[in-house]
Amino acid sequence: MTNKTIGTNVDILNALKHIQDGASSPYAILAYISIVGAWLYISVIRFRLHTVAKVLKDIPEKDRAKIILKEYNTTPKKGLSAEQWIRARDRMLLFVGFLATLIALLIAFLAVFVDVKRTHSHYDHSALQSLEPPIRDWTEKYSRVSDSKALKQTSKLVVLSILEGKPKDVSSRVFDITLANTDSQEILLTKFLSRWRYHPGTTALVAEGAVLRPLAEYVLNFSIDVLDESWKTRNDSVYPLLILPPKNNSGSGVATFRLQLHYSLEQRYHPSTNWNIDFDVEVADNRGGKLYIFRSASWREKLEK
Repeated sequence: MTNKTIGTNVDILNALKHIQDGASSPYAILAYISIVGAWLYISVIRFRLHTVAKVLKDIPEKDRAKIILKEYNTTPKKGLSAEQWIRARDRMLLFVGFLATLIALLIAFLAVFVDVKRTHSHYDHSALQSLEPPIRDWTEKYSRVSDSKALKQTSKLVVLSILEGKPKDVSSRVFDITLANTDSQEILLTKFLSRWRYHPGTTALVAEGAVLRPLAEYVLNFSIDVLDESWKTRNDSVYPLLILPPKNNSGSGVATFRLQLHYSLEQRYHPSTNWNIDFDVEVADNRGGKLYIFRSASWREKLEK
């Protein structure tokens, strides 16, 4: 199945569930601002209109058209009373507000579909730039953990490969992760679920962290307080959206994406040179499934030979 077909087959219910994931799109933000601005403007006009309507009640009927002319530089059409003109204008304002809301929401909704199509194009494995060597293959280590029955995995996804390349800064790790969809329906990735814990170490020699240099579309940041060794958690939306196509006669639907893990130090320095970070990373999908990408991982672990 081609990326074009995938983009056009996005289920409307999935889009409705995850339209908030498109909130960071400039078009969506503009749409939301437009809705608020339009209704503020309409509310002010309607308030004035209702105020004029109250004034008209205390004025003789033959003079009411003059008030309309003074306030709005127009007069009711022949056969239309001032009160009827007020009601018609009020309904027209409500209709304009409804129309503006509909258009703005349509723009926000379409922004989600545009990002879905862009994501499929961007994350075609052949379109990814190669990881910088040395390349380390963590597939056997982490897929063995992810496939453990004890974890009770609920997703129809499986990890095909986890490759790590050389990062651009000492506070990041960069991976190309390939997942396969074993189900007959498309699966939309929705959340990265992260958990981490810091170990300050014992060797009393400071080591400095580094500022993030983004290398991937998906970046998970672990905020580190070197004085706090408790577990931290966070959920990050998968945005741009990423869909795995269903399996077909030629095999499972496959997608590769680049994930950058980065830690940021609140105190700027590590208190020692033998510090470490334990971490888990899961991915959740639109059907309630979860799949561990990393489980009981260690930041400074060595690849087993």
